[in-house]
Amino acid sequence: MFLENLNSRKIYLNFINIFFFVCCFPWVSFSTNSMDSQPWALLIGSLILLSDKRTKIPKYIFTAFVITFVGLIISIYRTSSMPESYPVDLAPWILRSIANYSSFYVVLILSWNAFSRGYERLKLIQIIKISTLIYYLFSIIEYYFPSIIEFIGNARPSGGRGLTSLTPEPTFFAVFIIFASLIIFAARGFSFKEDKYMHFLNIFGVIFIAQSASGILILSIIFLGNLIRRLLGLKINKKDIFILISLSIILFIIIPLFLKDVISGSRAYGLYLRLIANPTNIYLVDESVRTRVGNIIVSLYIAFSKYLIPQGILGLKFIASEYTNIFDGAFIESNESKIMSWTGDWIFTLGIFGISSLLIFFMKIRDRIYTNAQYYFLAIFFIISFIAIPISFPFSAILISLLLTNQKDKILIIKEI
Repeated sequence: MFLENLNSRKIYLNFINIFFFVCCFPWVSFSTNSMDSQPWALLIGSLILLSDKRTKIPKYIFTAFVITFVGLIISIYRTSSMPESYPVDLAPWILRSIANYSSFYVVLILSWNAFSRGYERLKLIQIIKISTLIYYLFSIIEYYFPSIIEFIGNARPSGGRGLTSLTPEPTFFAVFIIFASLIIFAARGFSFKEDKYMHFLNIFGVIFIAQSASGILILSIIFLGNLIRRLLGLKINKKDIFILISLSIILFIIIPLFLKDVISGSRAYGLYLRLIANPTNIYLVDESVRTRVGNIIVSLYIAFSKYLIPQGILGLKFIASEYTNIFDGAFIESNESKIMSWTGDWIFTLGIFGISSLLIFFMKIRDRIYTNAQYYFLAIFFIISFIAIPISFPFSAILISLLLTNQKDKILIIKEI
Protein backbone atom coordinates (compact mmCIF):
# COMPACT_ATOMS: atom_id res chain seq x y z
CA MET A 1 0.00 0.00 0.00
CA PHE A 2 1.26 3.46 -0.86
CA LEU A 3 1.51 4.83 2.69
CA GLU A 4 3.47 1.78 3.83
CA ASN A 5 5.71 1.68 0.78
CA LEU A 6 6.62 5.33 0.98
CA ASN A 7 7.13 4.93 4.72
CA SER A 8 6.78 8.65 5.09
CA ARG A 9 5.29 10.20 8.18
CA LYS A 10 5.14 13.53 6.38
CA ILE A 11 2.96 12.14 3.59
CA TYR A 12 0.68 10.47 6.14
CA LEU A 13 0.26 13.73 8.03
CA ASN A 14 -0.46 15.58 4.79
CA PHE A 15 -3.24 13.13 4.03
CA ILE A 16 -4.62 13.66 7.54
CA ASN A 17 -4.54 17.43 6.98
CA ILE A 18 -6.52 16.99 3.76
CA PHE A 19 -8.95 14.66 5.51
CA PHE A 20 -9.64 17.08 8.37
CA PHE A 21 -10.11 19.92 5.89
CA VAL A 22 -12.64 17.85 3.93
CA CYS A 23 -14.44 17.06 7.20
CA CYS A 24 -15.07 20.79 7.60
CA PHE A 25 -17.35 20.86 4.54
CA PRO A 26 -19.82 17.99 4.96
CA TRP A 27 -22.66 19.77 3.16
CA VAL A 28 -20.91 21.01 0.02
CA SER A 29 -22.34 19.16 -2.97
CA PHE A 30 -22.05 21.55 -5.97
CA SER A 31 -25.62 20.46 -6.75
CA THR A 32 -24.50 16.94 -7.69
CA ASN A 33 -27.30 15.51 -5.53
CA SER A 34 -30.14 16.65 -3.29
CA MET A 35 -28.83 15.18 -0.02
CA ASP A 36 -27.97 17.47 2.89
CA SER A 37 -24.94 15.54 4.18
CA GLN A 38 -22.33 14.47 1.66
CA PRO A 39 -20.12 11.32 1.77
CA TRP A 40 -16.76 13.04 1.26
CA ALA A 41 -15.36 12.24 4.71
CA LEU A 42 -16.48 8.61 4.39
CA LEU A 43 -14.91 8.19 0.95
CA ILE A 44 -11.59 9.88 1.62
CA GLY A 45 -11.32 8.47 5.14
CA SER A 46 -11.94 4.94 3.88
CA LEU A 47 -9.23 5.30 1.23
CA ILE A 48 -6.70 6.43 3.85
CA LEU A 49 -7.64 3.65 6.28
CA LEU A 50 -7.42 0.96 3.60
CA SER A 51 -4.09 2.32 2.37
CA ASP A 52 -2.42 2.48 5.77
CA LYS A 53 -1.42 -0.86 7.29
CA ARG A 54 -0.46 0.84 10.54
CA THR A 55 -4.10 1.59 11.29
CA LYS A 56 -5.16 0.25 14.66
CA ILE A 57 -8.67 -0.22 16.01
CA PRO A 58 -8.90 -0.32 19.83
CA LYS A 59 -10.95 -3.19 21.23
CA TYR A 60 -13.57 -0.88 22.71
CA ILE A 61 -14.13 0.92 19.39
CA PHE A 62 -14.35 -2.43 17.58
CA THR A 63 -16.84 -3.68 20.19
CA ALA A 64 -18.96 -0.53 19.84
CA PHE A 65 -18.79 -0.89 16.04
CA VAL A 66 -20.07 -4.50 16.16
CA ILE A 67 -22.86 -3.62 18.60
CA THR A 68 -23.88 -0.63 16.46
CA PHE A 69 -24.18 -2.62 13.27
CA VAL A 70 -25.99 -5.51 14.96
CA GLY A 71 -28.57 -2.93 16.07
CA LEU A 72 -28.63 -1.40 12.58
CA ILE A 73 -29.17 -4.79 10.92
CA ILE A 74 -32.10 -5.46 13.27
CA SER A 75 -33.50 -2.01 12.54
CA ILE A 76 -33.22 -2.52 8.78
CA TYR A 77 -34.81 -5.96 9.07
CA ARG A 78 -37.74 -4.60 11.07
CA THR A 79 -38.38 -1.92 8.47
CA SER A 80 -37.98 -4.28 5.51
CA SER A 81 -40.24 -6.94 7.03
CA MET A 82 -43.26 -4.60 7.05
CA PRO A 83 -43.40 -3.17 3.49
CA GLU A 84 -47.15 -2.52 3.76
CA SER A 85 -46.51 -0.07 6.60
CA TYR A 86 -43.84 1.89 4.73
CA PRO A 87 -44.93 2.72 1.14
CA VAL A 88 -41.52 3.95 0.00
CA ASP A 89 -38.50 2.55 -1.80
CA LEU A 90 -36.38 1.34 1.10
CA ALA A 91 -33.09 0.92 -0.83
CA PRO A 92 -32.00 4.59 -0.52
CA TRP A 93 -32.92 4.60 3.17
CA ILE A 94 -30.93 1.44 3.84
CA LEU A 95 -27.88 2.82 2.01
CA ARG A 96 -28.15 6.14 3.86
CA SER A 97 -28.39 4.53 7.29
CA ILE A 98 -25.38 2.29 6.60
CA ALA A 99 -23.41 5.25 5.20
CA ASN A 100 -24.25 7.47 8.18
CA TYR A 101 -22.98 5.07 10.85
CA SER A 102 -20.07 3.93 8.68
CA SER A 103 -19.03 7.56 8.26
CA PHE A 104 -19.07 8.10 12.02
CA TYR A 105 -16.77 5.14 12.64
CA VAL A 106 -14.42 5.91 9.74
CA VAL A 107 -13.91 9.47 11.01
CA LEU A 108 -13.58 8.25 14.61
CA ILE A 109 -11.02 5.54 13.83
CA LEU A 110 -8.95 7.73 11.51
CA SER A 111 -8.97 10.63 13.99
CA TRP A 112 -8.10 8.33 16.90
CA ASN A 113 -5.15 6.91 14.96
CA ALA A 114 -3.94 10.39 13.95
CA PHE A 115 -4.00 11.76 17.52
CA SER A 116 -2.53 8.55 18.97
CA ARG A 117 0.33 8.68 16.47
CA GLY A 118 1.32 12.22 17.38
CA TYR A 119 -0.65 14.37 14.96
CA GLU A 120 -0.23 17.95 16.15
CA ARG A 121 -3.50 19.24 17.51
CA LEU A 122 -2.36 22.74 16.67
CA LYS A 123 -2.63 21.76 13.01
CA LEU A 124 -6.23 20.75 13.59
CA ILE A 125 -6.90 24.09 15.28
CA GLN A 126 -5.48 25.93 12.29
CA ILE A 127 -7.56 23.90 9.83
CA ILE A 128 -10.73 24.53 11.85
CA LYS A 129 -10.02 28.26 12.06
CA ILE A 130 -9.33 28.61 8.34
CA SER A 131 -12.45 26.62 7.48
CA THR A 132 -14.59 28.71 9.83
CA LEU A 133 -13.37 31.91 8.20
CA ILE A 134 -14.24 30.41 4.80
CA TYR A 135 -17.77 29.84 6.08
CA TYR A 136 -18.00 33.48 7.15
CA LEU A 137 -16.65 34.57 3.76
CA PHE A 138 -19.35 32.59 1.97
CA SER A 139 -22.01 33.98 4.28
CA ILE A 140 -21.02 37.44 2.98
CA ILE A 141 -21.18 36.13 -0.59
CA GLU A 142 -24.61 34.65 0.17
CA TYR A 143 -25.89 38.03 1.32
CA TYR A 144 -25.19 39.53 -2.11
CA PHE A 145 -25.34 36.46 -4.39
CA PRO A 146 -27.60 33.83 -2.76
CA SER A 147 -27.88 31.75 -5.95
CA ILE A 148 -24.18 30.86 -5.71
CA ILE A 149 -24.64 29.36 -2.25
CA GLU A 150 -27.74 27.46 -3.31
CA PHE A 151 -25.65 25.84 -6.04
CA ILE A 152 -22.72 24.96 -3.77
CA GLY A 153 -24.52 23.52 -0.78
CA ASN A 154 -28.20 22.85 -1.47
CA ALA A 155 -29.09 25.80 0.73
CA ARG A 156 -32.71 26.34 1.73
CA PRO A 157 -32.85 30.06 2.55
CA SER A 158 -36.10 31.47 3.89
CA GLY A 159 -37.22 35.01 4.44
CA GLY A 160 -36.64 36.47 7.87
CA ARG A 161 -34.09 33.84 8.87
CA GLY A 162 -30.34 34.03 9.05
CA LEU A 163 -27.70 33.09 6.50
CA THR A 164 -26.82 29.49 5.68
CA SER A 165 -23.27 29.88 4.29
CA LEU A 166 -22.08 26.47 3.05
CA THR A 167 -24.83 24.55 4.86
CA PRO A 168 -28.44 23.74 3.94
CA GLU A 169 -30.01 25.95 6.62
CA PRO A 170 -29.10 28.41 9.42
CA THR A 171 -29.32 25.76 12.15
CA PHE A 172 -26.58 23.71 10.49
CA PHE A 173 -24.46 26.84 10.12
CA ALA A 174 -24.85 27.55 13.83
CA VAL A 175 -24.06 23.91 14.70
CA PHE A 176 -20.91 24.04 12.59
CA ILE A 177 -19.46 27.17 14.20
CA ILE A 178 -20.39 26.01 17.73
CA PHE A 179 -18.69 22.66 17.17
CA ALA A 180 -15.73 24.47 15.61
CA SER A 181 -15.27 26.31 18.90
CA LEU A 182 -15.73 23.11 20.92
CA ILE A 183 -13.05 21.30 18.89
CA ILE A 184 -10.65 24.25 19.13
CA PHE A 185 -11.25 24.43 22.90
CA ALA A 186 -10.65 20.68 23.40
CA ALA A 187 -7.64 20.55 21.05
CA ARG A 188 -6.10 23.52 22.86
CA GLY A 189 -6.07 21.53 26.09
CA PHE A 190 -9.43 22.90 27.28
CA SER A 191 -8.12 26.45 27.25
CA PHE A 192 -10.16 29.45 26.11
CA LYS A 193 -7.93 32.49 26.14
CA GLU A 194 -5.55 31.61 23.26
CA ASP A 195 -8.45 31.50 20.81
CA LYS A 196 -10.82 33.92 22.52
CA TYR A 197 -11.28 36.14 19.46
CA MET A 198 -12.37 33.17 17.34
CA HIS A 199 -14.77 32.07 20.08
CA PHE A 200 -16.26 35.57 20.35
CA LEU A 201 -16.59 35.73 16.57
CA ASN A 202 -18.46 32.43 16.61
CA ILE A 203 -20.82 33.64 19.33
CA PHE A 204 -21.55 36.70 17.21
CA GLY A 205 -22.01 34.44 14.17
CA VAL A 206 -24.60 32.23 15.86
CA ILE A 207 -26.68 35.16 17.10
CA PHE A 208 -26.44 37.71 14.30
CA ILE A 209 -25.36 35.84 11.14
CA ALA A 210 -26.94 32.39 11.38
CA GLN A 211 -29.70 33.77 13.63
CA SER A 212 -30.51 30.22 14.66
CA ALA A 213 -32.90 29.72 17.57
CA SER A 214 -31.42 26.28 18.21
CA GLY A 215 -27.91 27.75 18.13
CA ILE A 216 -28.87 30.49 20.57
CA LEU A 217 -30.39 27.83 22.82
CA ILE A 218 -27.10 25.88 22.76
CA LEU A 219 -25.12 29.02 23.64
CA SER A 220 -27.52 29.69 26.51
CA ILE A 221 -26.97 26.16 27.85
CA ILE A 222 -23.19 26.60 27.65
CA PHE A 223 -23.22 30.03 29.37
CA LEU A 224 -25.67 29.03 32.10
CA GLY A 225 -23.85 25.75 32.68
CA ASN A 226 -20.54 27.54 33.11
CA LEU A 227 -22.12 30.08 35.46
CA ILE A 228 -23.65 27.32 37.60
CA ARG A 229 -20.34 25.46 37.64
CA ARG A 230 -18.54 28.54 38.89
CA LEU A 231 -21.22 29.33 41.46
CA LEU A 232 -21.12 25.80 42.85
CA GLY A 233 -17.34 25.95 42.95
CA LEU A 234 -17.42 29.44 44.51
CA LYS A 235 -15.06 30.60 41.77
CA ILE A 236 -16.84 33.78 40.77
CA ASN A 237 -14.19 36.50 40.50
CA LYS A 238 -14.08 40.15 39.43
CA LYS A 239 -13.65 39.18 35.80
CA ASP A 240 -16.80 37.03 35.88
CA ILE A 241 -18.77 39.85 37.50
CA PHE A 242 -17.52 42.29 34.88
CA ILE A 243 -18.60 39.92 32.05
CA LEU A 244 -22.06 39.44 33.58
CA ILE A 245 -22.56 43.18 34.02
CA SER A 246 -21.34 43.86 30.45
CA LEU A 247 -23.67 41.25 28.99
CA SER A 248 -26.60 42.65 30.98
CA ILE A 249 -25.89 46.17 29.71
CA ILE A 250 -25.66 44.93 26.11
CA LEU A 251 -28.83 42.81 26.32
CA PHE A 252 -31.07 45.13 28.29
CA ILE A 253 -29.81 48.63 27.41
CA ILE A 254 -27.68 48.89 24.26
CA ILE A 255 -29.70 46.52 22.03
CA PRO A 256 -33.19 47.86 22.97
CA LEU A 257 -32.20 51.55 22.90
CA PHE A 258 -29.53 51.95 20.25
CA LEU A 259 -29.72 48.98 17.86
CA LYS A 260 -33.46 48.55 17.59
CA ASP A 261 -33.76 50.22 14.17
CA VAL A 262 -30.74 48.36 12.80
CA ILE A 263 -31.80 44.81 13.67
CA SER A 264 -35.55 45.20 14.12
CA GLY A 265 -36.32 43.04 11.09
CA SER A 266 -33.95 40.21 11.97
CA ARG A 267 -34.96 36.88 13.38
CA ALA A 268 -32.41 37.23 16.18
CA TYR A 269 -34.11 40.40 17.38
CA GLY A 270 -37.51 38.74 17.20
CA LEU A 271 -36.26 35.86 19.33
CA TYR A 272 -34.68 38.33 21.70
CA LEU A 273 -38.01 40.14 22.21
CA ARG A 274 -39.79 36.85 22.85
CA LEU A 275 -37.15 35.73 25.30
CA ILE A 276 -37.25 39.02 27.24
CA ALA A 277 -41.05 39.02 27.29
CA ASN A 278 -41.36 35.44 28.53
CA PRO A 279 -38.06 33.61 29.14
CA THR A 280 -39.78 30.36 30.20
CA ASN A 281 -41.94 30.19 27.08
CA ILE A 282 -39.36 30.51 24.27
CA TYR A 283 -39.83 26.82 23.50
CA LEU A 284 -43.49 27.38 22.62
CA VAL A 285 -43.25 30.73 20.83
CA ASP A 286 -40.51 29.75 18.35
CA GLU A 287 -41.67 27.09 15.91
CA SER A 288 -38.21 25.83 14.92
CA VAL A 289 -37.22 25.23 18.55
CA ARG A 290 -40.61 23.69 19.22
CA THR A 291 -40.32 21.32 16.26
CA ARG A 292 -36.80 20.18 17.13
CA VAL A 293 -37.38 19.76 20.86
CA GLY A 294 -40.66 17.99 20.15
CA ASN A 295 -38.89 15.70 17.69
CA ILE A 296 -36.39 14.73 20.42
CA ILE A 297 -39.11 14.17 23.03
CA VAL A 298 -41.29 12.04 20.77
CA SER A 299 -38.43 9.92 19.40
CA LEU A 300 -37.12 9.15 22.91
CA TYR A 301 -40.63 8.48 24.20
CA ILE A 302 -41.26 5.98 21.40
CA ALA A 303 -37.89 4.27 21.90
CA PHE A 304 -38.34 3.76 25.63
CA SER A 305 -42.05 2.90 25.39
CA LYS A 306 -41.09 0.17 22.90
CA TYR A 307 -38.55 -1.28 25.39
CA LEU A 308 -35.53 0.02 23.44
CA ILE A 309 -36.10 -2.31 20.51
CA PRO A 310 -34.61 -0.77 17.32
CA GLN A 311 -37.40 1.24 15.70
CA GLY A 312 -36.38 1.11 12.06
CA ILE A 313 -34.53 3.43 9.68
CA LEU A 314 -37.34 5.73 8.55
CA GLY A 315 -37.45 7.85 11.67
CA LEU A 316 -40.79 9.45 12.52
CA LYS A 317 -42.11 9.72 8.98
CA PHE A 318 -44.98 7.23 9.31
CA ILE A 319 -45.51 6.99 13.06
CA ALA A 320 -45.20 10.50 14.55
CA SER A 321 -48.90 11.29 14.08
CA GLU A 322 -49.77 8.56 16.58
CA TYR A 323 -48.04 10.49 19.36
CA THR A 324 -48.74 14.16 18.63
CA ASN A 325 -51.64 14.41 21.08
CA ILE A 326 -49.82 12.78 23.98
CA PHE A 327 -47.72 15.87 24.67
CA ASP A 328 -50.50 18.46 24.45
CA GLY A 329 -49.25 20.08 21.26
CA ALA A 330 -45.55 20.01 22.16
CA PHE A 331 -44.70 18.33 18.87
CA ILE A 332 -45.37 19.98 15.50
CA GLU A 333 -46.03 17.23 13.00
CA SER A 334 -44.19 17.43 9.70
CA ASN A 335 -43.04 15.17 6.91
CA GLU A 336 -39.55 15.17 8.42
CA SER A 337 -38.31 11.59 8.48
CA LYS A 338 -34.95 12.15 10.12
CA ILE A 339 -34.55 12.12 13.88
CA MET A 340 -33.40 15.68 14.58
CA SER A 341 -31.06 14.62 17.37
CA TRP A 342 -27.64 12.94 17.32
CA THR A 343 -28.15 10.97 20.52
CA GLY A 344 -31.84 10.56 19.76
CA ASP A 345 -30.99 8.84 16.46
CA TRP A 346 -28.69 6.37 18.21
CA ILE A 347 -31.42 5.53 20.71
CA PHE A 348 -34.41 5.48 18.34
CA THR A 349 -32.80 3.67 15.41
CA LEU A 350 -30.58 1.27 17.36
CA GLY A 351 -32.40 1.01 20.69
CA ILE A 352 -30.46 -0.76 23.43
CA PHE A 353 -27.62 -1.36 20.96
CA GLY A 354 -27.20 2.38 20.44
CA ILE A 355 -27.23 3.07 24.17
CA SER A 356 -24.65 0.31 24.72
CA SER A 357 -22.32 1.77 22.09
CA LEU A 358 -22.60 5.28 23.54
CA LEU A 359 -21.96 3.95 27.06
CA ILE A 360 -18.75 2.29 25.86
CA PHE A 361 -17.51 5.64 24.56
CA PHE A 362 -18.66 7.46 27.70
CA MET A 363 -16.86 5.04 30.04
CA LYS A 364 -13.61 5.33 28.07
CA ILE A 365 -13.86 9.12 27.91
CA ARG A 366 -14.52 9.27 31.66
CA ASP A 367 -11.19 7.49 32.23
CA ARG A 368 -9.52 10.33 30.27
CA ILE A 369 -11.07 13.17 32.29
CA TYR A 370 -8.72 14.74 34.82
CA THR A 371 -10.18 18.12 35.83
CA ASN A 372 -13.55 19.58 36.81
CA ALA A 373 -13.48 21.78 33.71
CA GLN A 374 -13.16 18.66 31.52
CA TYR A 375 -16.09 17.02 33.35
CA TYR A 376 -18.11 20.16 32.65
CA PHE A 377 -17.11 20.03 28.97
CA LEU A 378 -18.20 16.39 28.78
CA ALA A 379 -21.54 17.25 30.38
CA ILE A 380 -22.12 20.11 27.93
CA PHE A 381 -21.23 17.89 24.97
CA PHE A 382 -23.69 15.25 26.23
CA ILE A 383 -26.49 17.81 26.52
CA ILE A 384 -26.00 19.41 23.12
CA SER A 385 -25.61 15.99 21.47
CA PHE A 386 -29.41 15.82 21.66
CA ILE A 387 -29.77 18.67 19.15
CA ALA A 388 -30.23 18.40 15.38
CA ILE A 389 -26.83 16.95 14.44
CA PRO A 390 -26.62 14.29 11.70
CA ILE A 391 -25.02 10.99 12.73
CA SER A 392 -22.50 11.44 9.92
CA PHE A 393 -21.49 14.98 11.02
CA PRO A 394 -17.66 14.59 11.12
CA PHE A 395 -17.11 17.07 13.96
CA SER A 396 -18.93 14.87 16.48
CA ALA A 397 -16.59 11.94 15.75
CA ILE A 398 -13.52 14.21 15.79
CA LEU A 399 -14.53 15.67 19.13
CA ILE A 400 -15.09 12.21 20.61
CA SER A 401 -11.66 11.11 19.36
CA LEU A 402 -10.09 14.16 21.00
CA LEU A 403 -11.70 13.18 24.29
CA LEU A 404 -10.69 9.53 23.89
CA THR A 405 -7.03 10.52 23.40
CA ASN A 406 -6.95 13.26 26.05
CA GLN A 407 -3.69 13.20 28.03
CA LYS A 408 -3.28 14.28 31.64
CA ASP A 409 0.15 15.78 31.06
CA LYS A 410 -0.44 16.86 27.47
CA ILE A 411 1.63 19.92 26.62
CA LEU A 412 0.38 21.95 23.69
CA ILE A 413 2.70 24.53 22.19
CA ILE A 414 0.78 27.79 22.07
CA LYS A 415 2.90 29.50 19.45
CA GLU A 416 1.26 29.40 16.03
CA ILE A 417 3.21 27.87 13.17
